[in-house]
Amino acid sequence: MQKIELEYASGERILEIRGKEYKCNLYDLKAVQALKEFVQKVQEETDMFSPAFLNMCKETIDVVLGKGSSKSIFKATEKSTLPYYLCNKLNDLYISELKRPEVERKQAEADQEIQTMKAYNDQMIRFVDAMKKAGAKYGIDQDRPAEKH
Repeated sequence: MQKIELEYASGERILEIRGKEYKCNLYDLKAVQALKEFVQKVQEETDMFSPAFLNMCKETIDVVLGKGSSKSIFKATEKSTLPYYLCNKLNDLYISELKRPEVERKQAEADQEIQTMKAYNDQMIRFVDAMKKAGAKYGIDQDRPAEKH
């Protein structure tokens, strides 16, 4: 039987954006769905910097960081691509944080494998050294091929 453990650590994160703090929850299904829709729109959109697309980015920010957060981050008159870049950063945060346990597990496995390979390497070095000592003791030249009798 395989055991599955679900660790529920707090998914709440506090982000500082333009000098203000905003809260987001990595486990909030609405936020995850909004970011997923953002990524899909990026893949479909031909004009990623159109006013409609940038407004969709602001709506995504409001879902992830809380209602009205895009208005407090971006001035109403501000015309820039920053909402798009902030959505990308938020998406990166969610992906990296949600995949962290898997990445840490794989890193631990890789570290264990490296330690095993180092141990094999150390054993081989000791074996070669022992062979050199034996060769020196019994007059065996390892660089010269064996003579036929």
